[in-house]
Amino acid sequence: MSAAGLQLAKDEEVLLEEAPAVLTNRRLIVDRARDGEEPEWEEFPLKDISLFKKKNGGKEGRLELGLKMGTAGIVSILLESIVPGLPDLVDVALFLLGAVGFLAGTYTLVSTFLGVKPHTAVSIVILGERDKVFVLPGHDNPAADKITQRFSQARRRL
Repeated sequence: MSAAGLQLAKDEEVLLEEAPAVLTNRRLIVDRARDGEEPEWEEFPLKDISLFKKKNGGKEGRLELGLKMGTAGIVSILLESIVPGLPDLVDVALFLLGAVGFLAGTYTLVSTFLGVKPHTAVSIVILGERDKVFVLPGHDNPAADKITQRFSQARRRL
């Protein structure tokens, strides 16, 4: 048994254990369960894996930028409404700038809360099958680099 509670063969040794994956000298074992669920292990023999692909996904939150743009838009519209006697061109320009700022800020805030969080997706390419994917949090996750590097080393030893 490894630290992850997995059954290992007699001549099998754990090379790397980075959540959600365990890499041994014979296979890659990935936990497919979501946070808070029971582990759901899926294993892939190293000899069947032809390639690893890493890709960043999701977007960084831009809460502060959205708040600034929305506030600037509201201030511009209020300024246009409160100050009397502005020339028509300035009046229209302040209103348009305020409306654009408010809408852009609102869009940025909504996309921050509803958008996909930053992550690194690692695709396991197995010839003749669909790619298997597991996800690690954050862009350029160092665990993905470690898994890829150790996989290459283990694959050369086969």
